[in-house]
Amino acid sequence: MILGMVFGSLGLLTLGSLSARADLVVFDSFGPAHAYNCCTGATVGLGITEGDQFSPSATGELSNFDVALSEGSCCLTHIVDLSLFDDTGGSPGTLIESYTAMVTATFGTCCSVLTIPSVNHPLLIAGAEYWLIASSANNLLIAWNSNSIGRYDSEVRQFNSNRSVPGRYGRLSRR
Repeated sequence: MILGMVFGSLGLLTLGSLSARADLVVFDSFGPAHAYNCCTGATVGLGITEGDQFSPSATGELSNFDVALSEGSCCLTHIVDLSLFDDTGGSPGTLIESYTAMVTATFGTCCSVLTIPSVNHPLLIAGAEYWLIASSANNLLIAWNSNSIGRYDSEVRQFNSNRSVPGRYGRLSRR
């Protein structure tokens, strides 16, 4: 099975079927039609790294995930590094896969979603905890937009390489 995930702002996680390669959404914190809160979110960049914990509802290979990220300053090329980790004691553990993408959505507008395809298609286990971590590759301001459905998940923030205590800071959109 191939999985897809949406991080709405951490939105959609998609797993795909091994036989038919049909995608199955196993995590989604977006509102209807990939809606998210255009005007609030977690800061990524400027020395801040943001991570969000999730648990897939089915077991399968990761196909892709969607995430609501927007650039916090106009007219610059915003590059985001996204990393998928397993969970170790409620914190990010071992790196599973990493991705780099360009953020093109402008903060304050809705609802452009960044779809990230998996390269290695790691097997994700239903009910297990995982982390998606975002950092700015060029240290420019990026917003990981809040979801619009009121869902709170565990998050972790790191400020200038000093990891903060994991907690429930907000409602990031992803799938």
